[in-house]
Amino acid sequence: MEVNEVLMRLPQSLWLLVFACLGSLDITRAFMEVGRAPIIQVESGELEGRRIIMSNSRLVPVYQYLGVPYATPPVGPRRFRPPHTPVPSWEGIRNATTFGPACPQKIPELTADTPLWRSRPLKAKRPFLSNMSEDCLYLNIYVPERGRENMHIFLVMTI
Repeated sequence: MEVNEVLMRLPQSLWLLVFACLGSLDITRAFMEVGRAPIIQVESGELEGRRIIMSNSRLVPVYQYLGVPYATPPVGPRRFRPPHTPVPSWEGIRNATTFGPACPQKIPELTADTPLWRSRPLKAKRPFLSNMSEDCLYLNIYVPERGRENMHIFLVMTI
């Protein structure tokens, strides 16, 4: 791979990192769904995601696989124990088009005195925090549509 190719891919990778970290962004308006992503094989089975077009025309469409389990749920006797991998296999094709549950957390109350810099990100995140569970060990994976043959995967996790 030439240096020019690497530099051409860098802004897209950086944009996805910034996109994942910005709390004030309303993620539901940042893309438009336009179809299905290819079915992919992972260690535990097959996944079907969706193809989305980002609102910024300079970015290539991406394949989005949401709610992909990466460890056995920490419930019952596994509660308060380290994550256990691998994930049990599933039969058929797993639907990976919806976010997995968020980990339980206290959501700060918004009052009239809450500054805008604090309230805007919290309001944007509320829809994603409506479904909370101790079974929250899931990844959301975004893969650029073009250039998959030489693509390096970057994992971005936010806490």
